[in-house]
Amino acid sequence: AVISYSGNFEGVDVGLTYGRLQGNTEISAGSEYNDLDAQVYSVRVAAAGFTAIYKNHTYGDSGLIKSDTVDGDGEGSVYAVRYDMGNFSLGYVHTETSIKISTNAAESSAETDTFGLGYNLGGGVMIEFAHGSIEETGGADSLKDTEADITLAKLSFGF
Repeated sequence: AVISYSGNFEGVDVGLTYGRLQGNTEISAGSEYNDLDAQVYSVRVAAAGFTAIYKNHTYGDSGLIKSDTVDGDGEGSVYAVRYDMGNFSLGYVHTETSIKISTNAAESSAETDTFGLGYNLGGGVMIEFAHGSIEETGGADSLKDTEADITLAKLSFGF
């Protein structure tokens, strides 16, 4: 189920969304798992070429084994901003997620930061550049499991 609202107030576009997703999981090797029960809400505000978005999702102990009662609390957030000026666009996004797995001493988490720049060359042709960093920490030892940087360039054609 999804509930959505969008409107314009004196040149400021506002969007609000709430969604809930539910589903069943299987019994595997005699173990029963928690059904999917996730909730997502987001807020979007845009004015004068500037857009800001916040999104949060929670999924508790969805998909985790039912007999374990000390896990779950799965959650994630996205913070994004974008500025468009003529043919140029500039953006930044930060994401963070976390979940507790009972066999680990602490929660596992991940964070990413990505910056992007785009230019519309006209005629459906775009050139884009982005750079991002990823950091993942495992709950088993609370040490960084992943720390990586990514850079990419993209030339796209739209018809």
